[in-house]
Amino acid sequence: MIGRIPRKVQTVLRYFFPAARDRAYLRALRREGGFDRAFYLKAHPGLHPLFRMMPQRHYVQFGEAGGLSPNARFSPRAYMHHNPDLDPALVRPLLHYLQHGRASARTVRDDGQATELALPQINPAPLGAKTAPVAIVLHLYYLNMWEEFAALLREQTFQFDLFVTLTQNAGGEADVLKSRIEAEWPAARVWCLPNHGRDIFPFVYLVNSGVLAPYAASCTARNRPTVAMATTGGAI
Repeated sequence: MIGRIPRKVQTVLRYFFPAARDRAYLRALRREGGFDRAFYLKAHPGLHPLFRMMPQRHYVQFGEAGGLSPNARFSPRAYMHHNPDLDPALVRPLLHYLQHGRASARTVRDDGQATELALPQINPAPLGAKTAPVAIVLHLYYLNMWEEFAALLREQTFQFDLFVTLTQNAGGEADVLKSRIEAEWPAARVWCLPNHGRDIFPFVYLVNSGVLAPYAASCTARNRPTVAMATTGGAI
């Protein structure tokens, strides 16, 4: 029965009626601390307005799995990377740190700097901006693969709106490629994002911004043209 409920509805129901495991996690955060509401909202501005109402709940249910940092001193991905004895299928990184890792001084981030990310502001498209029922979301970590993807996009016979995220780099190649894509595909929306959360974070960031909400479906491609995933649009 649950499988028949649209994904967006499932997400909203989960958000407002968290499972027992999530409720226990929320109680532990309130008791132990570790979640910085002001930091979370500032560092992750692409959160859907619904999730900005209860950011701690968003972190527990979605943000931690997406690699989002709950405060300026802790990175869930770095914590799991530097502590390979922990099973990622069983361990909630921040919860484990608060209950066990803090006492043993486990590594919680990759460097001594705050984990706040410089992210572009993504505004939902105005009414009427959607021109097709389907959105294609492309994330390029390897920027030199754009031409291969572009060739495949030109071959498609169905209508689609194009969204592209590029991994920002120190040399500025991402900004150059962004200009090229926008020149060839004037209707495309293109963003340069930090190298964070692999290919999952850029997609989550777009979804939470609301830009995909108007679409019946979206397909994502990443790194290689042969890798694709179908999903419904809307916030998660």
